[in-house]
Amino acid sequence: MPKSHFLQTSFASGELSPLLRGRTDLEQYYAGLSTAENVVIVPQGGVKRRPGTEHIDKPINIIGPYLSSQFTATMPKGGTVANINDFNPATKTLTTSAIDANEYVVAHYDMSATTLGMMFIDVLNIQLSVVNANTASFKIQTSSNNSTWTDRGSISVSSEAQSLRVKITDTVATPYVRLVRLAAAWSGATQYVSIGALNVQYDNLSFSDVKTFDFSVEDNRHYLCVATGGGTSTPPYSATNPPPVGNLAIYRIPYETITETVLVANLSIPYRFTEIAKVRDVQTENVMLMFHENYASQRIINTGDSFAIDEIPYLNVPQYDYNDALSPIPVTYQTTMTLNNFSEGDRFQIDVEGVISKTITRTGSAASSAASVQRNLQDMPVFGDSGVTVTSSNNSTFVIQVSGESAKNFEQWSGFPTSDTQGANNTVAFVVNQQGSPRKEDVWSANRGYPRMGTFHEGRLWLGGAKSKTQSLFASKAGSFFDFFFEEGDDDEGMFLNITSRSQTEIVDINSDRGLQVFTTGAEFLVKGNTPTTVSIISQTQHGSSYLEAKSLDGATLFVDQNGKTLRQYVFNFNEDAYTSNDISVLSSQLIDVPQDVAVLSGTTAEDSNWVFIINQDGNGAVLNTVRAQDINGFTSYINSKSGYFTGDVEIPRLLVSASVVKNELYVVTRYITDGTNFRYSLDRWSFNHLLDASVKINNVSSTTVSLGHQHLNGAIVNVIGNGNNLDKRTVSNTGTITLTAEELSSGNLNLEVGLNFVVKVVPMPLNTSTSATAPNAMREKKITRMNIRVHESAGVYVDGNPVPIRNFGESADSPLGTPFEIRTGIIQDNNGGNGWGIDVVPTITIPDPAPLHLQAIEYEVESS
Repeated sequence: MPKSHFLQTSFASGELSPLLRGRTDLEQYYAGLSTAENVVIVPQGGVKRRPGTEHIDKPINIIGPYLSSQFTATMPKGGTVANINDFNPATKTLTTSAIDANEYVVAHYDMSATTLGMMFIDVLNIQLSVVNANTASFKIQTSSNNSTWTDRGSISVSSEAQSLRVKITDTVATPYVRLVRLAAAWSGATQYVSIGALNVQYDNLSFSDVKTFDFSVEDNRHYLCVATGGGTSTPPYSATNPPPVGNLAIYRIPYETITETVLVANLSIPYRFTEIAKVRDVQTENVMLMFHENYASQRIINTGDSFAIDEIPYLNVPQYDYNDALSPIPVTYQTTMTLNNFSEGDRFQIDVEGVISKTITRTGSAASSAASVQRNLQDMPVFGDSGVTVTSSNNSTFVIQVSGESAKNFEQWSGFPTSDTQGANNTVAFVVNQQGSPRKEDVWSANRGYPRMGTFHEGRLWLGGAKSKTQSLFASKAGSFFDFFFEEGDDDEGMFLNITSRSQTEIVDINSDRGLQVFTTGAEFLVKGNTPTTVSIISQTQHGSSYLEAKSLDGATLFVDQNGKTLRQYVFNFNEDAYTSNDISVLSSQLIDVPQDVAVLSGTTAEDSNWVFIINQDGNGAVLNTVRAQDINGFTSYINSKSGYFTGDVEIPRLLVSASVVKNELYVVTRYITDGTNFRYSLDRWSFNHLLDASVKINNVSSTTVSLGHQHLNGAIVNVIGNGNNLDKRTVSNTGTITLTAEELSSGNLNLEVGLNFVVKVVPMPLNTSTSATAPNAMREKKITRMNIRVHESAGVYVDGNPVPIRNFGESADSPLGTPFEIRTGIIQDNNGGNGWGIDVVPTITIPDPAPLHLQAIEYEVESS
């Protein structure tokens, strides 16, 4: 029978859709794979085992606050005790004894009757009473016996209100808490201490959703923020119904000589655990802003490795008349205007807060003159479309009322004649009878909800999609990020814009890139201009976006469209002089399944790839490798390792939850059920130096009992690698240890990696080859008679379920079977696979054990029917 040959040297098209099995006319077919599980594309053409993940920490569970009824609180230096645990930081209390050189205890809690333990202690809005340069160092301390105290954190208190959260990091019983200035000399002014709250939180053992954020301050100062939420309590809040309190854990990623990801701070955040997924962030320099439609926007300020959080101090919030049952009840403004010495035909104008009316003429009757005044006032832009009424009984005195949508608290009105039949005696006078208040209100507030997202663009803070104005954009004043004043139309003033379109235009994201890009549920827009007189919102494409953040990469912006099945590339097209939204996942559409999070990794210290990491709704993921300049655009699938926990004989899966890239490091959060109902979360870092997921490395082990130093794998069956060899699996104890055998240690100390294995699987597309004697054989019976596979630094390779040796043609012999960590670069030679005759006879290449794979090329000799 005729034989043909085929050489596949590139896999840059990644895993292709099953719908493309008949598309042998496509160039991508011959650089694609039918299955590409747990590999990533190498831009030079091959695919390699995806990174393992190094375990960093366990995200915080939902935390619960201790109520006043659960402990005894005192304030030894005076103050209203009830105010410091009423869960309203605005209700402060002031000590009544001044700071002196003696020990100064602001608050003392006796919690000896509780058994829940402690996780966090929060000090909120603490400050000195007199505004000057004085500072005082206060400590948060705990004790097991109310006499020997342990420092848990310190805060330098000044006349500026500050807050601090400290984490209790050990398991020692600490039933006593105090906030104290230790005995020390005091040379400052007479100072008292004002404090909003001293709250103690415990772990209520319930899981919270988790979301991660990047916070990069400067080149060697990058932070990962991990947000978890509080309980589900709802307003009105009180001492017995406390508000939800979440946690933002902040980690500094490796820098200079520091190789560890280190927790440096915890901050209190006001979100419920069910709301964490919708929190958005944006940052500039050392400030990060956080947004959620149900909560006042938060501001985090970084100094060194210290962090402080407060509400964004917005100024001049735009006003809007919602005109519904929640709107304020307007109070009618009433003023009396007197025309002194006016005759019929005399003319005048009215000045309302700097806006001048058109010329008004006094007619021969009081009713006609009043109607003219009313008509001209209502036409002024300081009023709404209705609400102005004017009456007069004598054609000289006019009672003006401004009600409804036009009512407000006005400045004093004035007027002046523009013609004068009585010499210089014509005057226009105003007297306020009743000051008004408007029906308009802040466009965002506790009553109306808050902005959903923000971005910095061309010197302004832009906010998008407030809860009650989902189609609106707000721009701050130029150079003043929190001031949204706009009334006079000056170039530096803020802006309040509404998107109008035939499509649904609820704002999903705003992205500062090559212009301000706006993604909505029904279309994509571009904001042109940057002043009130030049700004316009231009429609670009009409696909609509899922509720995910858009990501800028390689000169384009990536977004998931509204069907949750397509990843699009939003890029400017010079031929159309507009943006286009190209479908870049059409060849691998099976790998996009209603994404829940997206992260972009623009190369690493070891790789020159651009990777887009997509987390699907089923908890697995997809990885896109894209280099636009080289037309590389391929997807591979990310199948998470299992958890090491079992329900019967079935191993429980681990689900991807969130991902963020900080500088050139990708961090992922996974979760898995441990006992049928409770979830366990793990924060991990992608690393090509780790072969396992959620893994821990312990070096120079000499003892049979090995502590992992973490609790995330307690009770799980794990893989163990020792000095490059796979050891037997074993179960982690409930105290976080594993046990080695004496035989395993018989050759000396071991460097261990302990974690969860994932299987690599690569299957090429169905073969389509031809010779001069036959037509293409894509759908004909055929058999692989010989196959050579080139690999680079690989081991433990199986072809069609059988282990195979790697010949390196050098000084070393073939890699022996059964020893996966004999890493070789060379050829898997003269293998014919295990499929025999068939139509789809391509090999299945797997790495079942934790071992590296870098597949570079496959050469086939095929016999066809």
